[in-house]
Amino acid sequence: SEDCLTLDIWKPADATSSSKLPVAVWIHGGGLQSGWSSEIEFSGEDWARSGVILVSVNYRLAEFGFFLHPAVLEENPESAGNFGFLDQIAALQWVKRNIAAFGGDPDNVMLFGQSAGAISVMALVSSPLAAGLFNKAAMQSGGFRSDNMLGARGVEGSLYAARALAAAAGTDDIAALRSLSAEEVHSFAEQARASIPFPFPWWHTANGTSFQDFRRAYPAGAVADVPYLLGGVAGDWLGLGEGMDEFAASRSSAGGKPVYIYNFNRELPGDIQAGAFHACELWYMFGTMEYSSRPFTDDDLRLSCEMVRYWTDFAKTGNPGGEWKAWTEENPNHIVFNAE
Repeated sequence: SEDCLTLDIWKPADATSSSKLPVAVWIHGGGLQSGWSSEIEFSGEDWARSGVILVSVNYRLAEFGFFLHPAVLEENPESAGNFGFLDQIAALQWVKRNIAAFGGDPDNVMLFGQSAGAISVMALVSSPLAAGLFNKAAMQSGGFRSDNMLGARGVEGSLYAARALAAAAGTDDIAALRSLSAEEVHSFAEQARASIPFPFPWWHTANGTSFQDFRRAYPAGAVADVPYLLGGVAGDWLGLGEGMDEFAASRSSAGGKPVYIYNFNRELPGDIQAGAFHACELWYMFGTMEYSSRPFTDDDLRLSCEMVRYWTDFAKTGNPGGEWKAWTEENPNHIVFNAE
């Protein structure tokens, strides 16, 4: 169903409408094609116990969230092809209006995400539509280099994918396409995948106004001036951890707020998938190792407690504190997370 814009909210049991607690809004990964906010590793219990209200967001994905038809582009050139991002902005606006009722401070909001969630954060920190809805941001394994293949797609690329779906459906008439059920649209989108030469066929579109290519926006200083926390894991694919220093240097040269960088190098125990693989840090950062079948050790538990403290302190103040120092040109600091 396209009726998927929902939120999960975790709060301390004793929070009241006068608590004014910091809020963290989480955007899940999945290549903008799949995933959901209630994955067990995203449980907000530890964060709520740490005094942070955690909000996780579902949003339209794949062909429902990032389909760009010429007629839709003509109707709405400012946002066509980026409806999943509009859902995320709607969630942030909801938080702004309503989170106080759960004990949250609508003026103290961290926006954060991993993989495609980080790419979503990149889109929102460089979009005027999201201005004023958060005051700090974290981007995990999102790909920062200007030559990374996960940058925003141009209009023509997005239209190519749309034409492939229309061909599978046997019509490019927008009224006919809109009359299809969600199940039919999804079926035609799956048929179209084979003829689309992109690894992620339904992707976000840079229109140069409401939604830009982050990798062009940040060197031009066109991103939100908020504290940033960013990093990647040793086993990230497609170089998603590369270019972080370039982003930090850009923010520093513009006189921007601090940037904090991490590298996660812990090779997870167990024989399911060994190594420091893409997304493995989430068990630690959310403090949810108890829900995993891996043989975690006391060292892993200590590392998880450390990471929960850093991330929730950043949500509270914009500074993770402890031994984690901001990146500067004189001291391009990276904190390294490992259980050894």
